[in-house]
This record gives sequence, C-alpha cells and structure tokens, in this order.
Amino acid sequence: MELRNSIERRLLGKSRAIKEIREQIQKIAPTNYPVLITGETGVGKTLAAELIHELSPRASKEFIHLNCSNISPELFESELFGHERGAFTGAVERKKGKLELADGGTVFLDEIGDLHPHNQGKLLLFMDKGVFYRLGGIEKLKADVRIIAATNKNLLFEMKHGRFRQDLYFRIRTFEIHIPPLRERKEDIPMLAEEILKRESRRIGSKKALAPEALDKLLAYDWLGNIRELENVIRREIIETEGERIEAICSIYLSNKDKRTRVFNHRMLIETLIRCRGNKSAAAKELGISRQWLYKILSTK
Repeated sequence: MELRNSIERRLLGKSRAIKEIREQIQKIAPTNYPVLITGETGVGKTLAAELIHELSPRASKEFIHLNCSNISPELFESELFGHERGAFTGAVERKKGKLELADGGTVFLDEIGDLHPHNQGKLLLFMDKGVFYRLGGIEKLKADVRIIAATNKNLLFEMKHGRFRQDLYFRIRTFEIHIPPLRERKEDIPMLAEEILKRESRRIGSKKALAPEALDKLLAYDWLGNIRELENVIRREIIETEGERIEAICSIYLSNKDKRTRVFNHRMLIETLIRCRGNKSAAAKELGISRQWLYKILSTK
C-alpha cells in the first residue's frame, strides 16, 4: 500500500492510462530488465524512469540522465564510456564515463532515437556483454548498470529508414511503457493543475487557486507541449495574476484558430529564439512544446 501511494503521489492522474502505467512501473521496477519509455515531448518520460529506479533494488546507487540529442557522436562516446588521456584534442586526463559512475545503478538514455548509428553498435555491445572500452583505451571494463531509454520518435519508422538498429531496438525494448499525450487523458488535467499550483505557490510564498472558468479553458486546450506546457502556462498565470484567484487563462498562445493568433505565436517564438541564441531545442523547452511543433508554428505564419 505504501509503495502504491508513493507512485500515485509522484505520477498524478486518474485516467485509465495513468493507472495502467503505475501498475507497469510496479511490475518492472524490481527487475533488471531494460525499459523503453515512449511518448511525446513533455508527457513525463523522465519521471517514469526516475520512479523505476527509485522503486528498484538499485535505488541506493546512482541514477544518471544522459540526453542523446544535441550531442556529437564523439562527445557522447566520451560521456557514456569515458576516455583516456590523449584520446582526442583536449583530453588532458582520464575521465570516467557514465557507465562507470553509475555502476550498480541506472543510466537513463533520453531521446535514444537521436543516437548516432556508430554509438548504437557500442551501446548494443555493452548491453549484450556488459563490457566496454573507454574512448582511446584498450582495457576491457565492466559495469553493472540497468539501461532505461526514452524517445519521442517512432523507432519502427527509424529502423525502416536505416537510422536505428533493429537489434538494439529489440534489446532496449525488453519492456515498453507508452505514456499517451495529455490531450488523450484530459481527466488528469485538474489533478495536475492543482499540484502545479500548490508547488509554484509554495515557491513564491503566495497561495493561488483556479476559478472554474479557468479550469474549463485548460480542459478545452489540446496541450501539444503536454505537461511541460501546462506547467509553463500556470507559472505565467501565477505571475500575471495579482489576487489569489486565477479567473482566466490568457497565456495559452499556441492555438491555430485564426491568423491573429498565428502571427502572435510566430512573434513569440522568434523572441524566444533570440533569447536562446537560435537554439531551437532550448526555445522549445522554454515554451513547453516539442521541436516538431515549434517548426510547425514557424512555418504557418
């Protein structure tokens, strides 16, 4: 009962999908099997990975998060496997990789669909044999690490086009957890919104509450950025609202209902891109949307 309550407090929602995900986490957490977590950007894949680790026998050891996107193949290899002194320009000393640092624990490979094919083969070798070499090294090393991976890509599509190895796909997909988008489980929104309000209110030291009309607007929106976008919208409303009651939601700006909205969206995205120095991934994260949706907004002015 205590275990179930712990998961329910962390992975909020009353939808059937979320209840099934909580059950899946409880089943897979005690094992050492690899897990693949799929779903759109912002649905809570990292939280699910953290829960699997925290509820596993590895909980006392390290949980190390490594994002496979926006990182060069050479740097990724160094980050995961480590490197020896002189392995490349700037490698002035030996460095342990994430596998060594997480020995006995868990490595979470986020956005594994973006992993370069060269490194896919090296990861597969480690998962099959439990051994690896530091970049530029000849010493065979071992690490007892559980691999949890996540992606917002369709890996079957990526395999079909030669961008993802079939053998690695079946290796990481020993057990799959799919987290559906928020627009497909809107019954979870009131609970999520309430928790976000409580958390953010504690941070600023000012209690805020949602009026029924504001909640209705949250329920009517499609949330293409999922929970991350919901969090960002509520934060903005907390900042903009002077009293204790949020009567309306004015910062839901990513709608395609009319031309004025599209122009406003485009301007806001450009301003965010300027602040992020042109980094589209950083801009999408700040806005609480996926990179794909950012590209779509930019192309629909």
